[in-house]
Amino acid sequence: MKACIALVTVCLIVSLSILTLPAKAQEPLNLTIKPDGSVEPNTDFTWLQQNGNTYTFIGDIFGTITVQKAGITIDGAGHTLQGNGIDTGQNSEIGILLGGPDLSHRECTAVLVKNLRIYNIPAGVFSVGGSNNSFIGNYFDKSSMEIQGNANGTGDLIKHNNLVNTTVLFDLNPNGTDIITENNFASSTLYLALSNAPIVDRNYWSHYTAKYPSAKELDSSGIRDTPYVYGTFQGVNSSVDYHP
Repeated sequence: MKACIALVTVCLIVSLSILTLPAKAQEPLNLTIKPDGSVEPNTDFTWLQQNGNTYTFIGDIFGTITVQKAGITIDGAGHTLQGNGIDTGQNSEIGILLGGPDLSHRECTAVLVKNLRIYNIPAGVFSVGGSNNSFIGNYFDKSSMEIQGNANGTGDLIKHNNLVNTTVLFDLNPNGTDIITENNFASSTLYLALSNAPIVDRNYWSHYTAKYPSAKELDSSGIRDTPYVYGTFQGVNSSVDYHP
C-alpha cells in the first residue's frame, strides 16, 4: 500500500510540474509567396493551403505575409493574422505586404484579400506601388491600411470590411480611382496624402450621429440625408461620403 501511495504521489508531482511549465514565447512567422507561386519557408501547408492561385489560412498566424505574386487570392477563412503591436514609424510591423517581385520594382496587382481578421498590427496591410487590389469582408482591429499608388495605377477596392480603431491611408496615389464602399468604420478614419480623393459611398461611421445630430434617414433606406465629411485635402472637402 505504501509503495502504491508513493507511486501515485510521484505521478501527481510530475503531472503538476508539466501543467505549470511556462508557455514558450511565440516566434513571428514570416511567410513569402514567391513570384512563381511557391511559399517560403516551406511549411508543408501547416499555415496556408494552396489551391492554384488561392492561398487559404488553415489556422491563425502570428507574423507577416509578403506577397510577390500578382493575381492571387488570400482567403483568411475566418482566421486571424496577428502581431504584437510594435509601431516604430518606418519599421513598424506589417501584416500583409503587397510588394511585388521585389521592393525596387514596387508593384503588386490583382490581389484579393478576404475573410481575414487582422489584429494588433500597425501596418495591417501595406501595398507598395500596386493597383487593382481588393480587400473584401475582412476585420481590421488595431491594424491600419496604407495604400501607395504609382503613376499607372487603376485604383483599389475596399468593401464590406469592419474597421475598428483603424486608419486607412492613401499615400502617393496621384492617379487611379479607389473605391471604399459599404464598410463599417468604428473609431476609424481615412487620410489622403498626395492622392486623388477616392470614391467613398454608403459606409457606416460610428461618429456620424455625434457630428450630425439633426441628420435624418431617407425613406427607411438606412442612408442619411447629410453627407459625412471625414477630412479635407488641399483645403477642399474632397473626403466625403455622400450616402452615409
